[in-house]
Amino acid sequence: MTDLTGPNLTEERLRSHLDSNQVMRERLCLSILPLLGPYTRERPRRPKGGPDGGRDIEALYNGSSVVWGAVGFRNGGGNDQTARRETKKKFENDLGTALAENSELQVFVFFTNVDLTPGIKDELKQIAIMRGVDVADIFDMEILRHVLDSPEGLLARLQYLAISMSSEEQIALIGKFGDQMRGAILSRFDRVEQILSNMQRFLDFQKPVHRIDVYTSLKGQYNSKDIGTGAVMIEIFGIHGANTRMSILATNAKDHALADSKLVCAPSAPMEQI
Repeated sequence: MTDLTGPNLTEERLRSHLDSNQVMRERLCLSILPLLGPYTRERPRRPKGGPDGGRDIEALYNGSSVVWGAVGFRNGGGNDQTARRETKKKFENDLGTALAENSELQVFVFFTNVDLTPGIKDELKQIAIMRGVDVADIFDMEILRHVLDSPEGLLARLQYLAISMSSEEQIALIGKFGDQMRGAILSRFDRVEQILSNMQRFLDFQKPVHRIDVYTSLKGQYNSKDIGTGAVMIEIFGIHGANTRMSILATNAKDHALADSKLVCAPSAPMEQI
């Protein structure tokens, strides 16, 4: 009896877990494409059916070259001559359809859950090159299994093949991405704290102003009687709105009882202007 744990279980799920489920097959391949080479900005075409314009997946290669990809999974996978023959035919058909839509296509990728020999993969790459494609990557069963069992592929394996992580795999995942996950969590907490701080400032600005104190100091020792006739104009902007202004005229109280010993002023009633 085959031990369906570890790599054996991943291989078994790749063969049959997604049988006839093209939507999930394409999503699985899309999620691991960046792990298989310099592929970025990956996106699906029409995984739920309908005309797809000659490709299941689109992406960029080395940040600039357009990539078209096809997902050629076979129900039950396989490593026999029949499975390999059908996969070769599927590759050639998908490549031909892609080139019919885009004769300038330079990068083509092909996913399959069939176990292909190195000779077959070289043959298929040569077919693509002879038809004008610069880069042809073929990701077969063994390549898919290897990346899905790596720390980088464990989450995709869990999501699409429903394979739980062992304690050793969980440790490997944390070891690989622990610092990044902590950084992302802390960064999110920092953003939340900043948002709350800004909200608090906004709420503070909505509170009513009950009192404003203005202090004026003079160079030297003076009292109101020494100064005589004089005044200070105080203007405050934005108390009741961005375009409002409040003006207060504070006159020197030279006749006040304490004018000969202190500085005394008599503010006028505030006048709000727009």
